[in-house]
Amino acid sequence: MKMGFAAAAITPPLPCQMAGYAVFREAQGVHDELYARALTFCEGDKPPVVILGLDVLNLDELCMRALHERLLPLGIRRENLLVCCTHTHASFGGIFDMESGINQAMPDLLGEARPDLVEYLVTQSAAAVESALSDMAEVSVAMSRGAMEGRLATNRHAMELPSDQSVFLMEFLRADGKKLLVYNLSCHPTVLNAENRLLSADFPGGVNARLRDEYDMTLFVNGSAGDMSTRFTRRESSFEECERFAQAVCDKIRELRGQGDFSPLTELALSYRTVPLKEARAETLDTARRNYDNASRNLEAVKASTIDRATVRKAESFVEGAAVGLLKAKHLHKSEQGEVAVQAGLLTVNGVKIVCSPFELFSTLALKLKERKGVEMFGYVNALFGYLADRDAYDAGDYEALMGVFERGAGEAYIDALTAWLS
Repeated sequence: MKMGFAAAAITPPLPCQMAGYAVFREAQGVHDELYARALTFCEGDKPPVVILGLDVLNLDELCMRALHERLLPLGIRRENLLVCCTHTHASFGGIFDMESGINQAMPDLLGEARPDLVEYLVTQSAAAVESALSDMAEVSVAMSRGAMEGRLATNRHAMELPSDQSVFLMEFLRADGKKLLVYNLSCHPTVLNAENRLLSADFPGGVNARLRDEYDMTLFVNGSAGDMSTRFTRRESSFEECERFAQAVCDKIRELRGQGDFSPLTELALSYRTVPLKEARAETLDTARRNYDNASRNLEAVKASTIDRATVRKAESFVEGAAVGLLKAKHLHKSEQGEVAVQAGLLTVNGVKIVCSPFELFSTLALKLKERKGVEMFGYVNALFGYLADRDAYDAGDYEALMGVFERGAGEAYIDALTAWLS
């Protein structure tokens, strides 16, 4: 089996709107470049398998269709394409479908639609894939595992709650000496908050810069970070803090690498399976408005009683979730409960199975599948369906559950379906 890799900058020309927070933000500059990073794998006459990493919040079906159409002439089938978004909240918006569904009510969060930015992202991504396909070489792989042990992210509702602390490394060494690192861990890249106006990959950008002399390319693949962030571990929101976390991640990478021996890459396969999940019933407008009013009053009470930023931020998140619930009640007008056909992926590398989920999946759910089947977990892949929370989040009224499109118990049903598939 042969592998190629290449990167292309996707930092858009300014001005552009930023995505990730429910407040209008126009980028005022660039702190660090955003990239599309492509890995291509070929075995004989089989169609290539492509892993594409993007420094963006996420993609929807609009971008996925455009990307697939652009890659098809290169022999890349959609079933052989895995797009992994880092989920940085300091990237650009404007690449989402804003004419249908709830997106039309959230231009500040996602950015007003700009077809020129969709075209730019697709063009640059395709260029990275084409460059990777043009430079292939035989390759060996070494894999290793460890844990961040709370040095980066924790459960963002309470530090003591369970969270997936695992780190998974894949080092690829080509016959020509070129070396690539793929590292996977779970964390919302939100060290930079809504006040930031500079485009950035957040802490993964610092990791890339630190490892530039050690690897020809470094790719961060986020995990199941729906309930994980640096909320309780960060000291402030700044680029200096991004660098501190980047150093912690690099220290862990350097500690873990070399634990596994390099062996020829003999297997890299990607497959998908449809998992039907039930949608949540839409709230009535009165209920949604009441939830929003209650969350707003609670926020004011919290602000009056404490200066602890983490506590205030959690109260703010309840308001954000309730605001989305109110938008759903106003704009979706759905009274019937249906099902959503979700495409879950399975990437197999020399016998190691990696489940790929198009969600902001809760790490509490991912841990159950890891314990049952010993798999690794990639998240934020392909066209994202948003949060997939556990039952506890619904019972607590956490904003991820309020923002999600699925009913209570859908997260557990998803894990059960994947368990059956892997069996």
